Amino acid sequence: MRSKALVSLLILASTQSAFAQTDERKTPAMQPMVANPAAMQTNEPGFSVGGGAIPALPLESQQSGTVTYLNGGIGDEELAQLKAQSAQYNLQVMLSAPGGAYISDVRLRVLDDSGKALLDIADAGPYLYAKLPAGTYKLETTNPGAEAKTETVKIPATGAFKKHIVYNQ
Repeated sequence: MRSKALVSLLILASTQSAFAQTDERKTPAMQPMVANPAAMQTNEPGFSVGGGAIPALPLESQQSGTVTYLNGGIGDEELAQLKAQSAQYNLQVMLSAPGGAYISDVRLRVLDDSGKALLDIADAGPYLYAKLPAGTYKLETTNPGAEAKTETVKIPATGAFKKHIVYNQ
């Protein structure tokens, strides 16, 4: 009887050991993330050197009717891309809260003197840059949960009109 108990105990012990080995094989060991120093030497747009951050995609201009525009600026890389292209756009709008926190997802419309919408973006911000012919326009912005704002903007023949719109949250 004693030998049967010993054999049963050995079988049980070997079975548990086999399961432990199987579990270890299924669960890979945690490996530390190691940066590739060669990759960090790139100067490609949108490259992130941050600790495991996902690089920003290259910010591309968009077209709405005859208006070319850039929309974004969330994150340092997107902001750098926007600022690098700012000279190409004569309307430059920044949307923020009173303390300076950026706001996005604002509806932004640019209307000509007849009230026709030349640009209508549902998710503008925190920066919007647009190319418009010189002239006077209405700039309407609506932040969900806040008041709508209307501004008159005069786009110069050269240079840019810059507008910082602050919304109380």
